[in-house]
Amino acid sequence: MRVWLVIAMSLTVGACASLQPGGGPSQDGSDMRFLYKKSYTHVDGSRLVAADGREVQIHGINLGGWLVTEAWMCGFTDSNDMEGDGKTMGAPGRSTLISLEERFGREDAAKLMKAWEEHWITAGDLDHIRDAGFNVVRVPISYRTLQHADGTWIVNARGEIDYSRMDWIVREAAKRGMYTIFDLHVWPEQRQAYEKIGRPEGEAIRQAMARLWTTVAAHYRGNGAIAAFDLINEFPGQWGVQRLLSRAVRLGDPDRVLVVEGYTFPEFLRLHDAGEFPNSMFSEHLYAAEPLTIEEVKSRLEETAKSPVPVYIGEFLAADFAATTELMNSMKVSWSPWTYKAVDMGQWGLFNYVTNLKTDIQRDSFEAIMTKWSTELTKWQMPGAVKNYSINENRRFAKLSAPGAPLPE
Repeated sequence: MRVWLVIAMSLTVGACASLQPGGGPSQDGSDMRFLYKKSYTHVDGSRLVAADGREVQIHGINLGGWLVTEAWMCGFTDSNDMEGDGKTMGAPGRSTLISLEERFGREDAAKLMKAWEEHWITAGDLDHIRDAGFNVVRVPISYRTLQHADGTWIVNARGEIDYSRMDWIVREAAKRGMYTIFDLHVWPEQRQAYEKIGRPEGEAIRQAMARLWTTVAAHYRGNGAIAAFDLINEFPGQWGVQRLLSRAVRLGDPDRVLVVEGYTFPEFLRLHDAGEFPNSMFSEHLYAAEPLTIEEVKSRLEETAKSPVPVYIGEFLAADFAATTELMNSMKVSWSPWTYKAVDMGQWGLFNYVTNLKTDIQRDSFEAIMTKWSTELTKWQMPGAVKNYSINENRRFAKLSAPGAPLPE
């Protein structure tokens, strides 16, 4: 905790809209509608604003590896995880759930993933994120967050779609004054036929993901603790998939702000001007072979400097985070770097676990995996425990939100 306080004290703090609980879910936590009404965001020209007109400048962080596990950053080794193997549910690195189901069966695989999800991101992590001054968590999700591999819905004891993990992050982030952005990161057959979703043979996948978004949007309709829905992660926009998903969200919630990726800035503006993406933010990710220098970031953002719509850099890796975020702030560009937490991945993670928390998905026993994904992941919160993590001291962020500043009800 002392390390985190040092990080928070090193930040230059600026004002920004943030959340204040204004009502709450039903006693069992199932009703997520009509919360934080004054916080409900919408696009007003080039600004993202809350219902009371205050501007919301997104200073966020990604919760990568949580609801979408990725081998490279989560410390997993998995011989199933090979490009073109016909099995992976997403890009290479995202076959963990399938591998666990093959080894241990659906029920035990679900127990392991539940342990991972309950311990990779905890209330303590959200306290750290809040104390560092962030006001948004961008949460990658998979269709497998809500569905089984065959596309049927995962249901709770009441027979309803199980939104428990998504509801938890929305509720707990809001308690700490932070918005949530959900990002569709993984869809069926993503790696084996990446372009299929945009072609005639991908019609079933497109419609399945459209139904998913309509259902999710309806579930969260009226909930102002969600800043936006990010329609589909890093998918080329020329096939119009984003337009289909945009309309699908509008069926469930006509007022929700959308994050649209995959188009070049001129392409997005042309479609936006034609009425395709109202109440939407343009988004891109800034990556290169090495962490981007401030000069490279400046060059990449020149085209959007006087954007008539809000601009959001949903992911990036920078050589100098303080200078990069200061530049983005000065340009009124919202941002959320990749990522909050990783296993032994250096600058990629703000919080890094040590090497011995790596997992061999094919060889480690059920018991060994369960121990690593429960006790070991949260040992850092136990007084007197051996330190099993490090904080990346090179990641500094400029002019973040004031910690604890309330968002309107």
